[in-house]
Amino acid sequence: MLVLLVIFMVTAPLLTTGVSVDLPKVKSAPMPTDDSKMMVIVTADEHVYLGKDEITSDVEGKLRANARLGEEKELYIQADEKVPYGAVLRVMQAARTAGVEKLGMITDPLVVK
Repeated sequence: MLVLLVIFMVTAPLLTTGVSVDLPKVKSAPMPTDDSKMMVIVTADEHVYLGKDEITSDVEGKLRANARLGEEKELYIQADEKVPYGAVLRVMQAARTAGVEKLGMITDPLVVK
C-alpha cells in the first residue's frame, strides 16, 4: 500500500496540467481512467483543445490529420458544464467525420449526501 501511495503522490501533480474546465456533475459509476487516451476539451467560451493544443479554427481537419487518432480511432470529450449543447455536438460530429469510432464523454461524478 505504501508503494501505491508513493506512486500516487508522484503522479498526481503531473495529472493537473492542461486546460481547466468545470465538468457537469452527474450521478454515475466511476469509470477507470487511462491518461494515455486522446482527449478533446471544450471550454466555457467554446474554445476546443486537443490535449494542450487549441484546434478551434479547424476541429475536423486537425483531428483527421492526427496520426495517433487515425490509428486508435478512440477519443474522449471533456466539456465545461456551461458549454451550449450545440457546441459539443459540433465537436462530436467533427470527430465522427474524422474517423473516430469510439467516442466517450468525461464528467465529474455527482456526490450524493
